[in-house]
Amino acid sequence: MRNFSLLAAGIAAIAVTAACSKGPDHQQPGEWETVTTIKSVETPGAPPQVAEMARARVGQAQTNRECLTQERANDPLGDMRRTLSQNGGQGCTFTDQTFGGGTIRLRGTCQAPGGQGSMQLSMDGSFTETTLQGTMEVNAQGAGGAGMHATTELRGRRIGDCTSPPAAPAGGAR
Repeated sequence: MRNFSLLAAGIAAIAVTAACSKGPDHQQPGEWETVTTIKSVETPGAPPQVAEMARARVGQAQTNRECLTQERANDPLGDMRRTLSQNGGQGCTFTDQTFGGGTIRLRGTCQAPGGQGSMQLSMDGSFTETTLQGTMEVNAQGAGGAGMHATTELRGRRIGDCTSPPAAPAGGAR
């Protein structure tokens, strides 16, 4: 479940950095605040204590602030790939990667290390130069039949010039 929260926060950051080909050229560089809220979670096959911990997180919002640089805005997929790799995803493939004309649309599948399961993710949303909103769905299947389906809402806004140092891209690489 912790990896899901990290993944959701990473994808929220990616959404902030989404560049586009029509409409706005990119999100404006500056200090961005992104709120991630788990709207629903199901954990078929999980032990009761794990299922209860997951249900307890529904409705709780996580707020993240970061300085968005122009460099990161120009390469949103680079951040995504680093975030997924950092959270154990291997062999990630994306069938739809739209960050343009104010539209965010993503479809992908990642394999867990050692064949221990897989995850499918989708995200649909929209953005302007100073705002974003989206809904992300994650379906994960683990070894032994345990799984998870979660829906997360993302909302972000530019709150001004950077007051914090720029965040390093996921995985620490620049």
